[in-house]
Order: sequence, then structure tokens, then C-alpha cells
Amino acid sequence: MTDIWIGIADAVPVEPRDDNVGGAFVQVLAPADDIGELRAAAAEALIEHGFRLSELSEGEPVRDRLRTAWVGPELLELAIDAALERTTRLGEFHAYPLVDEEEPDFRAELEELARNGELADVRGPGEEHSTIGYIRAVGGHWALLQLVDRWGAADGFRALRLGTIAEIEPVDPASSFLPRLLAARPLTGRLPDVDLDDTRALLEGAQGLCPLVTIASEEMEPDAFRLGRVSAIEDGVVLRKVSPIGTWIEEEFVPYDDITRIGFCETYAAALALAVGAVSG
Repeated sequence: MTDIWIGIADAVPVEPRDDNVGGAFVQVLAPADDIGELRAAAAEALIEHGFRLSELSEGEPVRDRLRTAWVGPELLELAIDAALERTTRLGEFHAYPLVDEEEPDFRAELEELARNGELADVRGPGEEHSTIGYIRAVGGHWALLQLVDRWGAADGFRALRLGTIAEIEPVDPASSFLPRLLAARPLTGRLPDVDLDDTRALLEGAQGLCPLVTIASEEMEPDAFRLGRVSAIEDGVVLRKVSPIGTWIEEEFVPYDDITRIGFCETYAAALALAVGAVSG
């Protein structure tokens, strides 16, 4: 039986545009027997939207993706539609500019949020889901965010590489109960002493504090991450990955320069660490 395959397409306009859009990344889901059929389906679907396929990456059956990575409900719904209707489905288009400009590092905004102790809403390029928390420190290359879950509980930490933040703003008390809740019930706990000036040292510190870490990189789709234990640190990090069902799977190498987020001591990771039998140290 033909599988439903998923991949991320780099789509570029067929004709020049007036809105400075150089292209867009979009998830493609289609019935296919291999990567070649997925590529052909993606090209055909994109043409209808005025784009041509430049590159297709991370192509694999949806059932394989589910074993090794988190797949959002929007993509699962598209996968079901593709299976039921035996047709190609496209996710949201995430446009990028015609000429890549240097990304702002938001250092001044981050430092002000840290000084004022304001709850912040942070998103990376193309991300649909907010990351909520307090900016606790800003270093030479990384900023440290103390995460807050949707119920206002502490949820570990995430280091954000400066220059990879697309949006950051205070959480509005008029649209969220979290600032008022946390004013009445502040977060407690000791802040970690990690190096925000050097990626290797940051990874070593994060792994020393918690049994599993999460890593996001420029090569991954927006909102995606890898979870696992650092098994080696060389020219980059070798991560022994853990699946969403709590089993050890293959290793993956990620160069330092590609890493955009490093999470540690998060509730989800701590739960999987117990399930897989990971230990600190």
C-alpha cells in the first residue's frame, strides 16, 4: 500500500514578485512510494500556487517521522486528508526575503526584558508556536530563557542563539492570565550557571545538569527539535536521540554553527528520561 510521505519544500516564485519574497518553505504531504514520487507531487502542487520546487528535504513516510519526531496536529490533519483523498496537501507557506539580510540579535530588547522581569513571548523564523518565559541572562552568543508552561509552572530552560530570534515581545496581561498568575505566584528555584559565550561549553553545562537535552538547528523545520543525550562533542555535537515513545534511536551529528536552540531540564524531556532510563553525569 502506498504511504503518505512528508517533506519540506524550498519553493521559489516562477515569476518575479513585487513583495520582496525570494521564496518560501512549505511542508508537502502526498501519497508516494518513494522520495522521487514525493518530489514530483510537490512540484506539481507548487506550480498551481505560482512557485517551482527548488529543493526537497527531510522526505520520509509520515509513519517513520512519527517514530522519531514530534508532528503537530495541523500536519497530522493534512496527512489524513492526503490519505483519504489520495492527493497532495501543502502546509503553511513561510516566506523568506529576496535578499537575505542580517538578522537582528534583539540584544537590547532581551536585556531590557531581563532587567524588568517581564514575561516574554519568543518566536524563531517561521515558528507558529510561542515560547513563553523569562529572560534570565544574555551572553556573548546566547540568551537564557526560563520556560513557563501554559499553566504557569516552571518548565526548565532554553538557550536561544542571538541572531536567530524573529519576534520577541512582553506577554500582554490583557490577553493572557500568565503575567497576573506569576505576579501572585512567582517562579522559584535556582538558576543554572551555564556558559552563554561558547556553544560547546553551554552544551557541556546543560548535559551535566539534566539527563536529556533538546536541540534545534537551522536545518530543521520550524518548531522541530531533536531530543537526546550528548554522546560526543567534537566539531559539533553527537546526539544519541530518544523517540517520542521513550526509546533510544540513532545518533545524529549537528555542527555548532547550525544550532539555534538548546533546551534542558524541561518537563517533557525529564519524563522521557525516566522512561528510557537516562541518568545525569
